[in-house]
Amino acid sequence: MLASIIGQMDAMLEPADFGDKQWSADWQYTSDFIKSGGEVEWRNPGGDGAERKAFVRARDALDDAGLVIVAGGGRRVALTPEGDAQARRACGLPVLADALCGLDWLADPGHAPLKWRMHDQRTFISESSMLGSDPAPAVSQGQARMAGETASRLTNAVLPLLAAGLVEWRVWRFGSGLFLFRPTAEGNALAAKRIADGSAVPGKWPKFVRRSAMKIGAKTADACEAYMTAWEGAYRARRDAPPLWPNVCAHLDPIDPPPKVQAQGEGQTISGDCRRGKAEACASVQDEQTEGRETPAEGTP
Repeated sequence: MLASIIGQMDAMLEPADFGDKQWSADWQYTSDFIKSGGEVEWRNPGGDGAERKAFVRARDALDDAGLVIVAGGGRRVALTPEGDAQARRACGLPVLADALCGLDWLADPGHAPLKWRMHDQRTFISESSMLGSDPAPAVSQGQARMAGETASRLTNAVLPLLAAGLVEWRVWRFGSGLFLFRPTAEGNALAAKRIADGSAVPGKWPKFVRRSAMKIGAKTADACEAYMTAWEGAYRARRDAPPLWPNVCAHLDPIDPPPKVQAQGEGQTISGDCRRGKAEACASVQDEQTEGRETPAEGTP
């Protein structure tokens, strides 16, 4: 159950570029999700009365254990910080305690030259910079700007920070296939505290990203399958969601890359909705189930 909840949450939090026509609806949809405290729909999967009662008891037991928060008369649930950590561990995914090095990396003064300019302020840093590459890698028409496996590892690594409200994201421009990240106000405060008390470890970030593939082994295969099933359903709902407030229109503010790469990749677009690796993870989970669970394997969501 925890794996299913975290799968829905990650589908709502993961960076995605659905194009300019869907941008406003997606902004409203995901903003409402964040304001709710990360609540997702809970549907009882039980087939008969006895099964449904058993699932309700299991959900309420997680609530009593401080792992989930039940809301909306039992129709919605959210994970507590401890529930989030347990769910990610069960799915072989990175947890917040380890991902904080990513916040340290974004807040490191040494990375200021990598920041992009928006409204005359240096703010976001591109995901490619976070992977040690050019801030805006060149790309050919129709090709991905970053390899799917590499992009998925970064997404896995940053999702705990997004879930905790410490980091936020935006797309460079529609169809660019490049996402940018920055600390939120809360993230900046925590980063400053970690720098002050000496606990900041920005140097751990590169190795952490390399280790952030979903680990699918004997003890996690069922959880990974539940995660991916929930993720797929929630992602499709997000992609196709109508505006919550049709008369409210959100705009994507222009942002400029660091001067030395400003002309790189101009006018190039990438087709598709930029899921970048989740489909491969579904296949990886299915392969793991088919081949047996004696030998741990890795997949990339």
